[in-house]
Amino acid sequence: MSPIGRIFLVLNLILSAAFLGWASNSLAQAENYKGLLDKKATELAEANRASEKEIADLNTELRAKTQEASDKLGERDSAREEVTRLQSDIAAEKSEKERILGDVTRIQATLGDYQKTMDRLSSEKDQANQRREEAEKARDGAVASQGTAQQGQRDAEDAQKALERQIADLETEKQSLTDQVAKLDTHLSMLVEKTGVSVSDLMAQEKVDGSVLAVDTSTGLVMLNVGSEQGVKRGYSFDVWSGNQYKGQVVVQNVQPNMSSATIKAPVQGTVIRQGDLASTRMF
Repeated sequence: MSPIGRIFLVLNLILSAAFLGWASNSLAQAENYKGLLDKKATELAEANRASEKEIADLNTELRAKTQEASDKLGERDSAREEVTRLQSDIAAEKSEKERILGDVTRIQATLGDYQKTMDRLSSEKDQANQRREEAEKARDGAVASQGTAQQGQRDAEDAQKALERQIADLETEKQSLTDQVAKLDTHLSMLVEKTGVSVSDLMAQEKVDGSVLAVDTSTGLVMLNVGSEQGVKRGYSFDVWSGNQYKGQVVVQNVQPNMSSATIKAPVQGTVIRQGDLASTRMF
């Protein structure tokens, strides 16, 4: 073999050995990389499973928080509905109390008027008794007289009978008024007991007479031609009527010097409050 052939042979052997070493080293590194890759894949899978579990736990917690928030909103809405219902009940109770106070005021005024009527009837009864006594004296004088005595006696007897009938009628009327007063007293006592307001407090409202300036049927607002200069105060109730027709009651909400606004609280069915109707805090 020539020297050049031997050199090429040696070089081939050296290159083969180098390639073999490089291949062995590369194979070892590849095995190491594969092990590292498997380890990283395992760690990544575990991390993924942990992340998925954490996400599932967070979703469960989120659903629980969402349900809790929904329950709280439901409780809030229920509480609001209860507050609205209670406010409505309070307004209804206030309206009923105002109506009852108005009834008590009218009853008290009616009682005073009945008392005056009873005093008048008692006075008329006394006068009738006095006239009957005078008629009896005239009758006695007529009996003792001659001539026109018999005619005078008949006239006196007729006058006596007429006075007796008048006295009987007055007694009947007095008894009827007494019964009505007793019923009104009972009604007044029941109203005072129900409202807890004394009669003296009910009569504290001054008597003010006025009339209706305007009516807003859409809102139930009534304008009156009396205000603070006439003694009107917020909360005063006015009875409204026209001629002999009673139309209901309004309660003052806002007061100006010579005008006030009120809301309709106790309307009478079948009637309509109009401009020009009369209004008064006391009808008697």
